[in-house]
Amino acid sequence: MKRAYGETLEQYKDKRYYNRASTRRTSMLNMHREQSFKADVNEILQMGKVEAKHQSSIRATIITKASRDSIDSAKKYIREKQKENILNVDTANALINLLDRYSTWR
Repeated sequence: MKRAYGETLEQYKDKRYYNRASTRRTSMLNMHREQSFKADVNEILQMGKVEAKHQSSIRATIITKASRDSIDSAKKYIREKQKENILNVDTANALINLLDRYSTWR
């Protein structure tokens, strides 16, 4: 972006830096470690004795919410599944701790 003729340096800086719409950073899944996260989620779901018909959908939804929305929305989803008695308390807490370990600010 070049300065227009007759434009002062202050006007150029205002236009370039200060008029940008700021976005709020949120905690999201670290995509560089996605494969190890998937493996850990699989292990927790199997150790927690979650039914096989629920495992794939829970895993996919957690990964999608954590990578696209935020870690908080994935945690809410886990708590909802706990209230529906699909996940027990220990499994839900293990998944939430895992999300905290694999999170990053984006």
